[in-house]
Amino acid sequence: MAGVKHFTDWKKMAIVTDQKAVEKFTDIFNYLSPGQAKGFELNDLQAAIDWLSIKS
Repeated sequence: MAGVKHFTDWKKMAIVTDQKAVEKFTDIFNYLSPGQAKGFELNDLQAAIDWLSIKS
């Protein structure tokens, strides 16, 4: 599992998928992760990139 060793160092994670269940899981995972997590649909790839670029 890539990145699990540095799990607490994550600041933001955008998951771009065509599966609604994965997108919803990512939104729920946001409450469990040390950083921010957000799910995006495939056609929202640019929105995901833009969201990652915004400093929190």
